[in-house]
Amino acid sequence: MNAAGDVQAQLGIQLCCNREWARALDLLDPLLQAEPQRYVARLFLGLAQRQVGEADHGARNCLRALQDARRLGYWRDNSTTPAWLRHYVKAGVAVVADFQRTRLHAAIARAREEQQLPDTGRIDRFVDGYVEGLLINPDDPRQQPKKHLIPGVPASPWIDTALLPWVSVLESNWDTIRNEFLAIHAGASGVESFLKFTSPSQIPRYLTGNGVSPSWDAYFFYRHGVRNEENCARCPQTAALLETLPLFRVPGFAPEICFSILSPGTRILPHRGDSNARVVVHLPLVVPEGCALKVAGEARAWHEGRVMVFDDTYEHEAWNNSGHFRAILLLDAWNPHLTESEQRAFVAVTSEIHRLGQLLAMGADSSA
Repeated sequence: MNAAGDVQAQLGIQLCCNREWARALDLLDPLLQAEPQRYVARLFLGLAQRQVGEADHGARNCLRALQDARRLGYWRDNSTTPAWLRHYVKAGVAVVADFQRTRLHAAIARAREEQQLPDTGRIDRFVDGYVEGLLINPDDPRQQPKKHLIPGVPASPWIDTALLPWVSVLESNWDTIRNEFLAIHAGASGVESFLKFTSPSQIPRYLTGNGVSPSWDAYFFYRHGVRNEENCARCPQTAALLETLPLFRVPGFAPEICFSILSPGTRILPHRGDSNARVVVHLPLVVPEGCALKVAGEARAWHEGRVMVFDDTYEHEAWNNSGHFRAILLLDAWNPHLTESEQRAFVAVTSEIHRLGQLLAMGADSSA
């Protein structure tokens, strides 16, 4: 940065303070293109853009300014924000929040109209909490999702399978599913690590081994919502059965469906899931002695052919203390307490959240 740029930034900021938005844009826009690290000037650029009707650009620049400043330790609270700037930082936060709120509520409104949804109330409240950067306090403090908490949904670590009557289809087809698993396991084709590590040093954060190298592998039917056609073709009966189930489907995110294989002596360390919109379903296929799943402090053993369902926004862990591998069919399902209308509204909102993330981060225009 240079002295001439400092003067240009100060003039642009002063013009914003005087509400001369268009003139401020003429100074700040070319300055930020030449010197993008000026986060204070970028905040005022975003505020000016919002005032002249450039909502997308304004929200994006305010967000980037906030992120850049906080990365350097500034604007995190009043003690890290100069007194003269606090009002404008709050205004920048409001620009981003208002932009997100408008877009997300519009997404719900479109879904309500196009799909004739009768009730989306809990999803509306979820949006309000999301845009304020709040995780609405759960009824059960043990429940702490990493991303999304839909308020008002009954909370329980373990889900009664009676609430998901379709799990009987899994149980009645257990032999078929298990036989297809055993066939692919014998050849190991399509099996990969469940967790993608960029360095071996990451492994102890997620897995431990009882005197052995820990290993958690998977054979994916769906990964982040994308169907693995090759793997499905190798297990045609299981794949066909899965398509008959009311799975948790959110484009780009879910479902996650796999044969989950835990090697002997491996322990999956405590962790939490992203959202209480879904529950996790386990159909145990191969379960030796010494294997268990613990959710919210309560450990339960798997039993072959009997489905277990839990809410993974509670802290959970699993272990295989045996000398043989453990295998389950793992899949995502909708939380049974959500109505179909709420499910559709949630898909509309999370799809829009993904679009907004791309828009704010990459600079796409509103038609992207």
